[in-house]
Amino acid sequence: MSNTPKISIVVPIYNVEAYLDECVQSILSQTHNDFELILVDDGSKDNCGKMCDEYALQDERIKVIHKQNGGLSDARNAGIELAAGEYITFIDSDDGVAPTFLEMLLNVAEEKHADIVQCGNMRDEELFKAWLNNSDKTNNTSETIKNCRLQSYNSDEALKSFLIRGKVTVTAWGKLYRTSLFKANSISYPVGKLNEDDRTTYKLIYKSNGVVSIEDELYFYRKREGSIMNQPVKKEHLELPEVADEIKEYLSESDNDRYKKEIDFYKFGAMNVALEHLLLAENRKDFQLEEKSLIKQYVKTDKSNPYLSLAHKIAIDGTKISSSLLKILFKVRTNK
Repeated sequence: MSNTPKISIVVPIYNVEAYLDECVQSILSQTHNDFELILVDDGSKDNCGKMCDEYALQDERIKVIHKQNGGLSDARNAGIELAAGEYITFIDSDDGVAPTFLEMLLNVAEEKHADIVQCGNMRDEELFKAWLNNSDKTNNTSETIKNCRLQSYNSDEALKSFLIRGKVTVTAWGKLYRTSLFKANSISYPVGKLNEDDRTTYKLIYKSNGVVSIEDELYFYRKREGSIMNQPVKKEHLELPEVADEIKEYLSESDNDRYKKEIDFYKFGAMNVALEHLLLAENRKDFQLEEKSLIKQYVKTDKSNPYLSLAHKIAIDGTKISSSLLKILFKVRTNK
């Protein structure tokens, strides 16, 4: 390995001692080994901090940051600041990656001269265990890389795909970035905000030369998304529509015109998410003003937008009659 690692891997960590070892072992078992692993202990109250120090004693590629709890964005930013690699990737500490994750993404990044490469993700825990238990991790690696399924987007196509929730995904994880995208453009994750990926990924895409997507599922996503029904809503859950306004402010005036339909559709989707939290929450009455404002914006959505489906248009018209119709639609969707 060279003095300067090819890839910096940032793992934000907070109270995940039950999963941390599998995450770290999946990284240390990579077929590509020219990397530094930055473990960011974000003020964990369990044994994660001690575990991180023990890992660092076992492998010189591992660096550990111990810091006061500041949240996911703050932990990622600490890792970015320390990162020395030409490329950087983020792996959540309760997730894991396939043995060829780094090698495949790096190979594609260099072959296609791509600033961002993403891969598919899966939730099959048995397959993840098989990745960890696979003793012959170099078997057919070159052939696998050669035959991986790719789709390339220039920056314009990638941003549009992001905005309409297409194949270019919003998540920070499951991607390999050229580190200069962050450092040269002063891009960081917003501390103290939810939807940190939504607030950051579009900036990276906008500043990039494009995105290459590997359809192969190389990232294991462990988190389970429970139903939001009967869960208390917080003010932060209602902030996603604001991101559309942030995007408009970030883009140039001419680009705002170019992406207007996509941004409007993004905001419509964001309002759907916020209203779903509100209409199905047990403390809905605490946010009556916010709900009224959101519904007022929702029903004013321009139905000529080409990205709106027939179901979207029906939902808009139904909400003009009664928000209860939209609530029923959300209940049907969340109970599937």
